[in-house]
Amino acid sequence: MRYERYFLGDAAAGVLDLPLEAEDMTDGIGPVSGVVCGWFSEAALDKVMGDTASETERIGRAWLMTGGKRWRPLLTASVFNVYGDEIERIRDAAVAVECFHKASLVHDDIEDNDNERYGLPTVHNEYGVPAAINAGDFLIGEGYRLLAGSGFSDTVRAAMVRVAARGHRELCLGQGEELAFCRKPAPVSEAAVLRIYERKTAAAFEVAVLLGATAAEADAETRARLAGFSRAAGTAYQIRDDIEDFCSAPGRAADMLSMRPTVFLAAACASGHPEVRASLEAVWRGAEPEARHGLIEAISVAGLQSRAEMLYAQYRQEAEAALEGVRHTGGNRLLRQIMESMFNE
Repeated sequence: MRYERYFLGDAAAGVLDLPLEAEDMTDGIGPVSGVVCGWFSEAALDKVMGDTASETERIGRAWLMTGGKRWRPLLTASVFNVYGDEIERIRDAAVAVECFHKASLVHDDIEDNDNERYGLPTVHNEYGVPAAINAGDFLIGEGYRLLAGSGFSDTVRAAMVRVAARGHRELCLGQGEELAFCRKPAPVSEAAVLRIYERKTAAAFEVAVLLGATAAEADAETRARLAGFSRAAGTAYQIRDDIEDFCSAPGRAADMLSMRPTVFLAAACASGHPEVRASLEAVWRGAEPEARHGLIEAISVAGLQSRAEMLYAQYRQEAEAALEGVRHTGGNRLLRQIMESMFNE
């Protein structure tokens, strides 16, 4: 049994001494989540990243502390804690994961012309597009700096940087496919949409999981199983986001109204329902915004949301199946608990 001291940052009244047994994580994700959230307090980030001496650092640091559930750094920390060593050793890499994620949101909000995130003004809405692009680039640089300077062997650090760089590349390719579609909307297949999801969302989850596994020097079979889990769970997470967006009010189906590629649009393109076909034809002719609202209503009438729900269930099952092959009781249980928390938040 390992005994680790968890420093919970400014939010904690003191220090919590908590035993965690790698093979029997009966306490669930709460203790690890508390540690990870503590890493993103102002004082904790000052310790990891240094003082904020410039406006770019202040913008980037403030955004890093804003909003979000910290699922990605939690995955990194949890996997390392199970397969590796004391959780504090993975702190810098976990913060790097969140740097990458928050940078992608800054750039995504600019590219999608979104004005709000977490119920607050987006970075570019508050500081302007040039400053926001620069702050996002800064966070990417900080992420790689933290990985390169983390306290692991040269071989492990090089492998961690390769994992992050591969995921970074995939995310950009997925975002590029989405931007190309938005520039010139056209019929889209379900396979094309799922490929975008796998590159944009699932790749980021895979980076988070594999950084923890790589730092812990988990074996190749374990890393492959964990990669399969993270790809399936990340895709399911994005499909669930589609479903919530489509069913939410107000701002119902914001992604559909913006004509971004979603599983709902793909289902409409494959549908033979007469109202859906007529609504799609109106959309392709460019009649806005009435045509897009009409398409949303037609999708509801035709019951096409059932296809999205089926895909969501399918990818959740794939994630669970991948975990079946993870021959580590503690790791298997903890990742299942994180997945349940993610999907039931």
